This record gives sequence, structure tokens and C-alpha cells, in this order.
Amino acid sequence: MLLGEEEGWAEAALIADDAPTATERQLITVGQLNVGHMALIWGRYPEARRVLTPAVGLADTYQYQKLRRKGQVTPAQLDWLTGAWDGLADRALSLAGDEELLQPVSHLAPAVINSLLYAARGDHRADECLRRVLEQADRHGGAEHSVEPAGGLARLRLGAGRVDDVLRLADEPIRFLERKGTWIWATELAPVRAEALLMAGRIDEAGDLVDAFRSGSA
Repeated sequence: MLLGEEEGWAEAALIADDAPTATERQLITVGQLNVGHMALIWGRYPEARRVLTPAVGLADTYQYQKLRRKGQVTPAQLDWLTGAWDGLADRALSLAGDEELLQPVSHLAPAVINSLLYAARGDHRADECLRRVLEQADRHGGAEHSVEPAGGLARLRLGAGRVDDVLRLADEPIRFLERKGTWIWATELAPVRAEALLMAGRIDEAGDLVDAFRSGSA
């Protein structure tokens, strides 16, 4: 799925809705949460909602508290992307500070949502919040988790005309995606970097980036 292989969706459709043993049920829950996240990344929003709802329901039914809390993060991202923003700021803030999300990287996505909601409202706190999230991503998660906050912060800096900042922020995440080949992760970052490259007069580099993104996400 991450690489855009259609066979992945066919395999995911074979995952059962429930199972007789606790181990199998946990595997199903984790699997469906992962499928929902992949659907989110590829913009298959109805499919993401369809998969995530029963997965969170399984976690609720069988009291898988860690999975239940973790399973609330992707629906929050889905609500951000589909404009279902009523009450989202409070949910994102709660998830970002939730101690039951034991892995530090689990706090990053809701913190990004909170920061982007600030940006959407023109709140000056957006820049500071995104900088803080990016620092945490670099410290705890590495390049994979830095792409989204880097993209949000770069977009703010581009709006302020700070082209050099944009290029610096986007440089390492883009290089990481080039090496890994998962260009779909660059959906928010690549357009900002391409625009900054154009503003800096680096036309050929902008063209190369657009070509790489097009072929990598085709």
C-alpha cells in the first residue's frame, strides 16, 4: 500500500472483522488501523473512515486501551483533511498530551493538527508550535516523522517570503524520501519546496522535483 501497489488493497480486504482469540483480535485491530492510515495517506477518505470505525470499535469492545487511544489519532487526521473541524482542536490537544500514548512519536500527529488549526486561524502560535513538533520529531522519530511538520512550517515561512528557510527545512526530508522512494509522503512538502526553488531561481531543480514526485506517486 505504501508503495501504491493495488494488490495491497485486495489483500487488506481479506482481513476479518473479528476473531475468536484475543491475539487474533489484536492483530486484526492493528492491521485495520494500519490500513486506515494508508487509505488516509492516499486520499481514499471514505475507505479510511470505513476501516477505522470498526477497528476503533474492536478496541473499545475488548478494552484494548493502548490501541483505542492510538486508534483515535488517525480519525483526527482524517477529520482535519476532510474539514470536519468542529471540536477537533480540543481532541487534538487532548491526544497530544495523552500519557497513554506511550511512544513519543504518537504525540506528533495530533500536535501537528493543533498547529495547523492555529495556522488556519492566522494564530501567531502556529510557527512556534510547528517548530516544537519538528524538534520532537527529529529527536524521537527521525526523518519519517519530520516530513509533515516540516511541510507545515515551510508553508508558513513561504507565506512570509522566507525562501531560504523553506529550502533548509525541506532539504533533508526530501532527500530522505528520494532514498526511500515513498513519494506519497511528500504531498504537503513537495509543492512548497518546488515553489521555493522557483522563487530562488533554481528552475531545473524545481522541474526535477516535480518529475520525481509525479513518477513516484503515479
